[in-house]
Amino acid sequence: MEFYGDYHTHTYSSDSPNTVQRVVLAARAKGLKEVAITDHGFCNKWLSLTPKKYARQTERVDECRKLYDDITILQGIETDILDSAGTVDIQPDELMKMDIMLCGFHRFVDSTSYREYFKFVIYNGFLSGVFKPKKKTVEKNTDAYIRAIERYPIDIIAHLNNRARVDVGRVCEVAAKHGTMIELNIKHLELVDECIDEMLKSGCTFIVNSDAHNLKSVGNFDKAAEVIKRYNIPAERVANLDKRPVFTRLNEYKKARIENGQAKL
Repeated sequence: MEFYGDYHTHTYSSDSPNTVQRVVLAARAKGLKEVAITDHGFCNKWLSLTPKKYARQTERVDECRKLYDDITILQGIETDILDSAGTVDIQPDELMKMDIMLCGFHRFVDSTSYREYFKFVIYNGFLSGVFKPKKKTVEKNTDAYIRAIERYPIDIIAHLNNRARVDVGRVCEVAAKHGTMIELNIKHLELVDECIDEMLKSGCTFIVNSDAHNLKSVGNFDKAAEVIKRYNIPAERVANLDKRPVFTRLNEYKKARIENGQAKL
């Protein structure tokens, strides 16, 4: 199996020690044709992007694009779901500067209120691994993901069902309807083992990503290839397997804002 690109990597702009250039070089060494730099969203408590960090990172990305014309470099973000309403930590004007949008739940984030911080972030981030989530909690988490997919131009849902437990089938069905891909995350492949049947039934499109925080992980997809074979996931349903994935959601969003005169670059 050959994978076209890795669309989930991190740099020192959030919680990795690596530079943009090192990530790009690691991707080239693996023979990838594309790589996306997708650091954590703006509401991560300690290790997040800021507008200034993103601007500096853009300069580094532009430099690497000039140095390495044999690989396409995308720049985007891994946004955080902040509350049960599905709010994420990015503004429309900030999205206009990006090539790709990922979204997932992370526990070290601020929320939109104290109530949501304790009931959504703290519970899912720290207590869900100790106590089995109640049915009502799973329903609320599921609704949060669905609302996020419906409200925002999310290209990829990252590590679905990690900490914030959801009805995977429902989320994947909505993702399929809106053109949002479901990530097969190298760091969290055990999640796939738990719910692959629901994923396959939903008709969703998958994408294999490393979620790399170290250089050895960039484009290291051997374990994902094993999962694809073990569960007979059709090659046509894996967006970056032997082909270039087509990301539609953020691109369509940006195009619509430009046409409506709402763009602010």
